[in-house]
Amino acid sequence: MRALILPLLGLLPLAACAPGQCDPGSAGFFGGIGCSGGAYAQRTQSLQGSLAYQQQQSMAASQENALAQRDAANAQAQEASLRRRVGEMQRGQADLRRQLAAAQARRGASDAALQRATTDLNSLDNQLRATPSTPDAAAVNRLQQQRQAILAEIGAL
Repeated sequence: MRALILPLLGLLPLAACAPGQCDPGSAGFFGGIGCSGGAYAQRTQSLQGSLAYQQQQSMAASQENALAQRDAANAQAQEASLRRRVGEMQRGQADLRRQLAAAQARRGASDAALQRATTDLNSLDNQLRATPSTPDAAAVNRLQQQRQAILAEIGAL
């Protein structure tokens, strides 16, 4: 039996030379011998490649996030601008009413052009009141064009 054990004990130090996942920094003398097969270098290279890929993905996500934030800020600014334009038109309705009343005093209430301007102004009032709190640009532009037409109509009276 002793004859069998002694040769096996002689092979024991060589077992540490088996290549696998090893770290030469933490391996002892015999454990470090197994790192000479290139497995450590391959593992290190693989991890570095994975790290570079993850860094690229992180940078791309950061850029995408910055673009999304910029788009959201632009949309909020545009929405605020549209609301401001609608508010200005609503406040300007009183001025149009005064101009219409002055024209009515000059021309009389039975004038057809004056009645058409009154109807148009009432219609614009209703549309401005019905405008949602987040109006779209096309609707605001259409309202502004109608307002300009009424202004020209009243100016011609």
